[in-house]
Amino acid sequence: MWGLTIALATLAYAAAGFLLEVFGVGDAGRWTTAVVAIAIIVIGTATNMIGRQVLKVMVVASITCEIIGSVGLGLVLLLFYRENPFSTLLHGLPGSSGWAAGPMLLAIAYTGWAFVGFEAAGSIAEEVENPARNVPKAIIGSLVGVALIVMFSSAALILAIPNLDQVLTDQNGDPVSDTLTAHLGAGIAKPLLIMFVIGFISSFLAVQAAVSRCIWGTARDHGLPAATLFSKLAGPERMPINAIGLTAGVAALLVLFAGSDLYNVLINFTVIGFYIAFGIPVLGAAWARLTGRWSPGEFSLGRWGAPVTYFAAMWIIAETVNVAWPRVQPGQPWYINWSMVITTVVLGIIGGVIYLNLRRRISVPLAERLHHDAGPGL
Repeated sequence: MWGLTIALATLAYAAAGFLLEVFGVGDAGRWTTAVVAIAIIVIGTATNMIGRQVLKVMVVASITCEIIGSVGLGLVLLLFYRENPFSTLLHGLPGSSGWAAGPMLLAIAYTGWAFVGFEAAGSIAEEVENPARNVPKAIIGSLVGVALIVMFSSAALILAIPNLDQVLTDQNGDPVSDTLTAHLGAGIAKPLLIMFVIGFISSFLAVQAAVSRCIWGTARDHGLPAATLFSKLAGPERMPINAIGLTAGVAALLVLFAGSDLYNVLINFTVIGFYIAFGIPVLGAAWARLTGRWSPGEFSLGRWGAPVTYFAAMWIIAETVNVAWPRVQPGQPWYINWSMVITTVVLGIIGGVIYLNLRRRISVPLAERLHHDAGPGL
């Protein structure tokens, strides 16, 4: 919940910066950007509150724009502005050999960092017809789609970079912007900025929809303070209005701290927050399999389910340790280097205190309650 809510602030602030550039405000101050970011939060929140159909239309439109932009731009670069042979993708960096050290690894890395947001399909599962079968398909489909689009556009960009060896050796500047400007001219800047704005806003809508359902579901099970308030549904489509409003209020407050050390500490937490949030259900599934309590649902990987789950559990543990490990950053105070550990410990303590105060009121999982109410014949 905290990781995604903080991400809302970063998405709105980033979208505001690009939007100001679109309108020619190239050197906007911190407070100007903050005001525009808060306006984006208000508009996005209103969209999420109105109903699912409006949200669906806006998300589909924005995703379509992103796909057309990414694939279309990749095709243009690949067909008309390719500077490097296809074999470049399998070459190593200067002084090294093997594809694992080459530009292909960069494309794979971009894909890995793009693998967030798929969990939104699970967060709104109760609002989906036959979620036990359709949600896993949606998650897998989004992962495959993102992988193909990001790897294609990344590879096309790599093949279009002039002086690739020098770019990889120097590791400075913005190779994406420099490459597009070199081939397509300075006029490409504004359409790209518009694409960035669309991308950030679509991400904002999806993230807010996901985190508000997490808050609402936990409040419904009496796992949060003010559970009665945040578990309410309102409007003709029975939307979690109060939970959505809470995420907007916290995100707007965080935007006001943009540029401060506190904001940087919180932003760093969003990285490990994703890994922890992804890891908990994976580790739970692995433990259930190890203890013989796993019951396959409508969607199952069959005999591949166990090895995939165990591998995923080991991978998520390694990645969490990797991203949380304090690394010295020149010119940064010690608490920035330790920010992920500090924020995780602090939120862990707060969560523990809340749990100890509410544990006697927390309901059993909804699935168990439904199973009990329906009787053994379900």
